Parts: sequence; C-alpha cells; structure tokens
Amino acid sequence: MAVGGTAIDPEVVAQLFARTRTDTRLERLSPREREVLALMAEGLGNTAIGERLVVTDGAVHKHIRSIFAKLDLPPDDRADRRVTAVLRYLEDVRRRA
Repeated sequence: MAVGGTAIDPEVVAQLFARTRTDTRLERLSPREREVLALMAEGLGNTAIGERLVVTDGAVHKHIRSIFAKLDLPPDDRADRRVTAVLRYLEDVRRRA
C-alpha cells in the first residue's frame, strides 16, 4: 500500500452502492464531523486533517471516533472503518448531486 493510500475490496464497494434505501446515519454528524469526513475522503491522514483545520491530533482522533460511533461502525476485522465511512460519505454526496 502506498503512503496515504487505501485498498478497497470491490465486494465492499458493491455492497455499499447496492443499497436501495437512503442511509440517514450521516445526518447524525455535526458540521465539523462532516468536514473531517470530507477531508478523509480527499485522502488526508489525521495529521494533515489537523493541520488543515488547525486542531490537534487529539481533536482529530476525537472527531473520527465520534464519526465511527454515529455511523454505527464498531471495530471489525472484515472492513476498515475509515474506508467504510468515506464510502458512505461519497455515496451520500453522489445521491445529493
């Protein structure tokens, strides 16, 4: 894996895009959490997100933990929570466009 890159399992992507009902969990996110998630979707790591938002690494970690909780993404060996969160965000952006 390249630095800052993420490999995504095609089956995970297919399952996320195959959903027929709207996922409203993203509506639970605060504006700052959506901003953090958008930066994650740009491929930024935690340090870069902190620099962009002028917050500490601890604040970024707190926001990401909150994002995972609000999106119902517990730690799981089968899927990367960060990737799943970003895919949900991108699906929502695509749906709204």
